[in-house]
Amino acid sequence: MVLWLPAQWLAVGICLFAGAHVLQTSAVRHEPVYAVFGSLSLFVALYIALTAMLQMPAQPLETVAWIERTRLAVACVIYPVAFVFIALFTHMRDWRKWGYAVAAWFLTLLVVNLNQRWGLLRDSMRIDPVLRLPWGEQVAQFSGTVSDLAWPFFASALAVLAWSLWRCLALWKMREQARAGALSTYLAVQLLVVAYGQVATVKSWRGPDFTALPFLVLVVLVSHVLTKEWRQRSEDLAASLDALAVESSIREEAQDSLRKMAYRDAVTGLPNRNRLLEQIAAIQGQHDQRRKAALLLVGLDGFHSVNDALGHEAGDQLLRSFSDRLVEQCQHAMCVARLEGGDFAVLIGEGPSSDACDADVLARCLAESMSRPLRFDAHALALGVSIGIVHVSQPGPDAPLLLQQAALALRSARNRSRGSKSIFEPRMQTEASRQIALIRALHEAMHAGQLGLLYQPQIDNQGHLIGAEALMRWHHPEFGVIAPDEFIPLAERSGLIHVLGRYALEQSCAALRSWPVDSRRVRLSVNVSAWQLRRADFTDMVTDVINAYSVTPGMLMLELTESALIDDATTMGNKVRLLRSLGIGVSIDDFGTGYASLASLKSLPVEEVKIDRSFVQDMSVSEPDRFIGAIIELARALNLHVVAEGVETDAQREALARIGCNAFQGHGIARPMEMNQLLAIAGGSAG
Repeated sequence: MVLWLPAQWLAVGICLFAGAHVLQTSAVRHEPVYAVFGSLSLFVALYIALTAMLQMPAQPLETVAWIERTRLAVACVIYPVAFVFIALFTHMRDWRKWGYAVAAWFLTLLVVNLNQRWGLLRDSMRIDPVLRLPWGEQVAQFSGTVSDLAWPFFASALAVLAWSLWRCLALWKMREQARAGALSTYLAVQLLVVAYGQVATVKSWRGPDFTALPFLVLVVLVSHVLTKEWRQRSEDLAASLDALAVESSIREEAQDSLRKMAYRDAVTGLPNRNRLLEQIAAIQGQHDQRRKAALLLVGLDGFHSVNDALGHEAGDQLLRSFSDRLVEQCQHAMCVARLEGGDFAVLIGEGPSSDACDADVLARCLAESMSRPLRFDAHALALGVSIGIVHVSQPGPDAPLLLQQAALALRSARNRSRGSKSIFEPRMQTEASRQIALIRALHEAMHAGQLGLLYQPQIDNQGHLIGAEALMRWHHPEFGVIAPDEFIPLAERSGLIHVLGRYALEQSCAALRSWPVDSRRVRLSVNVSAWQLRRADFTDMVTDVINAYSVTPGMLMLELTESALIDDATTMGNKVRLLRSLGIGVSIDDFGTGYASLASLKSLPVEEVKIDRSFVQDMSVSEPDRFIGAIIELARALNLHVVAEGVETDAQREALARIGCNAFQGHGIARPMEMNQLLAIAGGSAG
């Protein structure tokens, strides 16, 4: 029965399979330990094959010598390769210099081995009688004289094994039990076989050659460990890929959510400004000159008042209700979007196509639809809409500029009257650019000496000078003289009104301080914006200025509008009372154009009312004007002084005097003038 030699050839096949399998895996490209182990397995397969050939009977002595010499040469290659593998397998650092030294030493032994007839281990060889194994198999045997060169080889092999034991201990310390166990088992078998082989060589013992057995153990055990590790890594990689897939799905959902947030309004669910701009840009990117479009900016009138009065939740309900109606009315629109607050945008196609419509017709339909009350949060309100329209042309302004033009048209519509529509015109852009330029220039106007005060006299029925109104003028180096009606609203919107108001008050107080003692005492009237009056420290500012210029408070009159007084009437009333307690006069400017009630007039300690110029210009001079007469009678009943503004003719002055007006102001009396001119008039009417 033949068992021993076939078993060795089976071992050769195992090592060949292990080496080829490892070398062809993708792990070789990532970790050198796999490539080195694959190479080691192939060399071990060759070594075992040569060992099996050496034990085949009936071979001539020269063939045996050649096989032995070749087997030792392969062994001289195996040991340095094994050194590198164990260094990598045990995670050794800085192994390369030692690896080079081991390789150089065994290469030297290999060269010496090839130059010896009988190989490195013997000086002579002879064929011994075949060895009959217990089961009857015959195995070749040979013996000979041990060479002195054998001892360096044995010592080198033992040194590599001793070093391997040290690296095995390092693995145990790293708690890598699988690798340490496989290496420990191999080393135990290797030490036993080396000890047996060297003793057998010296003692010329007869028996099977076991030198290939440890290498087979190493290949089998390490293959198992590395395969298990590779499978574990594959499983970990699969788990990581699954986790990445889940994370990718979560990321995609998050991106979808962010995309919706970027292109959808959170309150109404409609597209937002970003989506609208993309839609406009897409239309402009088309090269069909026949395709026309229009952009309507629809503003819900009174939305902010509803929001302030009923709360933000009710305001959101109102927006949703309005958006539903807007979508219903604009079913053929290319885009219906919400911009901000109560402003919405509708992008429509214009032309002969079935889905196109006329912007003017759609605007009219939207205005009519708003006559029906909007129902929201247990409320029902009929709110109008103001609409700004701009036509989208090709080529034309880019999408943001078109939206800006639509906003200018909407502002124009709102300034005209609530519930109206306006089509963008280039002059609107020019006016807006002028306003921006003026706001920027207003910051430097005072420091550059461009702002100054003129004073328009006020006279009584006898023609005596009794006061003057301080009027601010702006002399701009580029735009010329700019009227207060234009730059005061800009100052209010930009927040500069507080600075301008203090400047006017300081200049007026400076003029009063220089007023001649022998001249008639007058009152200078200074206009106060509602924005100034709302400021918490307004009365403190007035007090500081009066004290700084040492002005008698009774010589100062502050003119307030009716709208300023009814806005938070309680707070404003307290401020008026505080001003009066300081001795400062308070006048209601443009009386009759606001909404002040009789109750508020009666409760406020004002001294004077000024009839608005529009009533004076429209009055009849041939017969008493009943409306102005009613204002004068009301003021007389409340013990208020009455000044008529906008008096242009003597006839108007005489008619006003006949119905009881106390004082007059206007170009028919005197135009606004410098302080030195006013002082000259005061000197002329002294006494």
